[in-house]
Amino acid sequence: MANWSLLGYAGPEPPERVAAARQAAGRTEHIFQMLNSSITADTSLDFDAVVIGSGCGGAVAAAELACAGHRVLVLEKGKYFSLSEMSGVEGEALDQLYERGGLVSTEDTGLAVLAGGTFGGGSAINWACCLRTPDYVRQEWATEHGLKRFATDEFGDALDAICKRINVTSTGISHNRNNELFIDGCQKAGYEVEDAPQNMADVSPGAPGAGFICAGDRYEIKQSMTVTFLRDAAAARVPAQFADRCKVSEVTHSKGVATGVRATIIGSDGQPHQLTIRARVVVVACGSINSPALLLRSRLPNKNGLIGKNLRLHPVSIVTAKVPAGAPDVVSWEGAPMTAVSNECARGPFGDNYGCKLECPSIHAGLGATGVAGLSKPGKHFKQEVLNLRRLTSIIVLVRDKDSGEVRLDKNGEPRLYYNLSEHDQASMLDGLEKAIRIAAASGVEAVGTTQTALGALRTLPPMSMVEARAAAVDGLVADVRRVGFPLYSVTLISAHQMGTCKMGSSAQTSVVNADGQNWEVSGLFVSDASVFPTSSGSNPMLTTLGTADQEAAAAKLQALRQAPAFGHQFAHKSRSNKVLMTSCNFQLDSGSQCGCVIQEGWALSCSHIFCAKHAQEWFSKSDCCPVCKNNTTNAQMTQVGRPPDESRLQLLGMLLTRPPTDIQLAASTAINFWEHQKFEEFRRDVTREQEFAVRLKRFISSSRKELTEVETLKNAKKAGTEELRRQLREAEHRLKQDRDEVATLESRIQQLSESYRQELSRATGVQTPFRARMR
Repeated sequence: MANWSLLGYAGPEPPERVAAARQAAGRTEHIFQMLNSSITADTSLDFDAVVIGSGCGGAVAAAELACAGHRVLVLEKGKYFSLSEMSGVEGEALDQLYERGGLVSTEDTGLAVLAGGTFGGGSAINWACCLRTPDYVRQEWATEHGLKRFATDEFGDALDAICKRINVTSTGISHNRNNELFIDGCQKAGYEVEDAPQNMADVSPGAPGAGFICAGDRYEIKQSMTVTFLRDAAAARVPAQFADRCKVSEVTHSKGVATGVRATIIGSDGQPHQLTIRARVVVVACGSINSPALLLRSRLPNKNGLIGKNLRLHPVSIVTAKVPAGAPDVVSWEGAPMTAVSNECARGPFGDNYGCKLECPSIHAGLGATGVAGLSKPGKHFKQEVLNLRRLTSIIVLVRDKDSGEVRLDKNGEPRLYYNLSEHDQASMLDGLEKAIRIAAASGVEAVGTTQTALGALRTLPPMSMVEARAAAVDGLVADVRRVGFPLYSVTLISAHQMGTCKMGSSAQTSVVNADGQNWEVSGLFVSDASVFPTSSGSNPMLTTLGTADQEAAAAKLQALRQAPAFGHQFAHKSRSNKVLMTSCNFQLDSGSQCGCVIQEGWALSCSHIFCAKHAQEWFSKSDCCPVCKNNTTNAQMTQVGRPPDESRLQLLGMLLTRPPTDIQLAASTAINFWEHQKFEEFRRDVTREQEFAVRLKRFISSSRKELTEVETLKNAKKAGTEELRRQLREAEHRLKQDRDEVATLESRIQQLSESYRQELSRATGVQTPFRARMR
């Protein structure tokens, strides 16, 4: 910080000014309450669904499930920071908000990896660039991977809804100097360029905090998950609960069904405790590094061995340039960082849509100085160059990698990344670097260079007035870039997008999860993050992740309803005009299942759980708490829940007349809660029936269409066979006619020969007769 003034780096604003700007904009912070505050020992809890991870995928899943009335717990490995706990300082933000403090890399250290490691996941640190899934990617996933949903209007509608919720806009966007130079260079070079939509509450020039959204969005200008979907989950009819500093060690499962998770959580005493969660639905949303690691630790069958495979990273290289002295400073840390994008080389050098995008990064003092170190000589030269930090402009080359790497576990069960830049992807990156250099040169920069260490410092270009000399210098630099290539340890490569390690597909042989995100081998286990991408997305993956998670959430909700246990609140029709409330015992057996026996007389507790006389006597002889939820049972009542309403009402009135007012009030409150629970369960059952009917109807229609198609195909085949037989018959008749004609010709010839023979014989006989007569 002591050197900030020398660099011309203002740094983040003080907290009081940030709070004032937030208040002036009418933004109110939501403080999330963490379950950790109630944890002081090893704990077991029950929920309908547990969501592991609070990034884009997990936030959408949590919101959808909670708003559908399910009890949801969101577990986050990183720490939750309120706005006042964030400093906005780049180095501190790396420690607080990034995975492993921003020090993740591939095993050979050839590629640095940046990923979110805090509450809100990657949405807490990304640059607000909201690009939709390219049409060619959606078509590829639909046709080559059997995921037809991506090519439908349904997925497009999901993206529309997501964009509306996170306030994505492409109008009125203001560009900082870095993006202005990029746009100007693209236009002068004749390259395609367009505005990049933003999920920002303020896209006007000089929007407070826009340049610091990668170091903690203290202004809440960015519509990240903590501002949108996680807040929706917290405000749901059945509010979701949250826990931070909670690392899940494994997903528990039995006989092919997910049953919950085991985790280690930091409690209110600052000590680690074991946390066991029992849940009907488990949503893994830890990101493409940690999701496969969790599944591998959970000892899933993994028969096809694909968990952790297919790692895509969108490898990035950077072109850095320096504007001339006297020109307006770039100051790339001011203003929204990534507001323009060029698809000039998206098709790629091979025309297969595995090319690259060109965008502008956010460069603060720390990252900027690191970049300068790779573009200058050590010592004095570095100090001279780093003083020009305000004059530096940068363009990133983001490659849609066609080839992939792998996530494996080390001996401690932690993920390790194995990845090499393939020849195909190197060609794409070289194509992008060339265009980025030409864009920078066209914008009028003084010097330009890449992160290839063999090229050394920024290469000074002749002035714009020396057109031919400048063009020759640019061509020479491009030639050197291609010649040097990307030898290991000789180039700086970065990844901010990790994808594909729990691949989605239409076949259990070629993927980890199905089209709904559910694991092929364990029912009730969903994966909801960018790890399900079949390939790299070819664009900043946030919207694709959110849209995919939205589609998956519908299946997760249905799964939660299908597996909902009977809490004893089921209505049975005794006659058309008289409903009798039938109940089943909620006592949990050693096997983990409920007793389930239908009872009409039993013990009803204030927590709405009901038990048969056998299990009530057995349990309450040794304990005074509910065996299901562990609540105190001082208000347990023997009740005949199966009697007709009039008789039950009279019995209840008789009981209440002998009770004090406080007990009557408590009984009324319990009855209301009990009735609400009954109606809610009835609603859930009706919804389930409707959804199951819709599924059965859809399957019937699909099956009927399939059968009709098969019948039509068989009909066409038989028709074709008949035509073929007729053709063969016609050919046979034709050959028969030809044979008959040939036989007739032969017979005629034979007759001619016979006649000729008789004539010859007759002549011969006429000559011999006189001779013979003379002999006699």
